[in-house]
Amino acid sequence: MSETTQNLKFIGQWLKNPLQTGAIMPSGKELAALMVRDVVPNVGRVIEFGGGTGAFTQALLDQGVPPTQLEVVEINPDFAANLRKRFSGATVIEASAAALTGHVAGALGSYAYVVSGLPLLSIPKPVREAIIAQAFELLSPEGALIQFSYSPRCPVSKAVLSAHGLVAERIGSTSKNIPPAYVFRIMRAR
Repeated sequence: MSETTQNLKFIGQWLKNPLQTGAIMPSGKELAALMVRDVVPNVGRVIEFGGGTGAFTQALLDQGVPPTQLEVVEINPDFAANLRKRFSGATVIEASAAALTGHVAGALGSYAYVVSGLPLLSIPKPVREAIIAQAFELLSPEGALIQFSYSPRCPVSKAVLSAHGLVAERIGSTSKNIPPAYVFRIMRAR
C-alpha cells in the first residue's frame, strides 16, 4: 500500500473517530525512527500500543526486532486488518491497551519495551491511567515505555508517575512530523 493510500485511510479513520485516532496524519518516518532509536532487539518481547498504519511497527522491524517477538495492539478493526496483512510475522491484537491481560503472548513482567503511539492526551483520564498501569504490568523491572506526544510535556502527569513509582525523561523531538512531536522514555524509578 502506498504512503498516499495509507494517509488517506488514516484521515478517513480520523474523520470517523477523531478522539480514538488522535491525529489527522499518521506518524512520519522521523518520529518512528526516534521512537525506536533506543530499542535493543533480542532482549525481550516488544509490544506496540496503537499500531495505526504501521509506521512504528515497520521501524521496530527495521531496528531488528524479530517479528516473533513483536505484538501490535490496535483497537480499530480496519487498522488491525491492514496490520495483519502488512506484518504477517507479528502478532496483531485487536483490543484495548487498557485491558490486555489474556490477549498477550508473553508473561506479565516479561516485556522489554512498550512502544506507544496512543494519543494519551486525548484519552479520558481513567483510561489513560489504566493504559499506563497495563504497560507496567507487562514490562520487566528494567523495561521502558516509549511514548510520544504533541506536547513538550510528558503526557503522563507527575501524580500518575509518582503513584506508580515511575520517572519520565524526554529523549528527543522532531519538527519534521505533522504536527511536531516529542518522545519520552518512562521507567520505574531506581
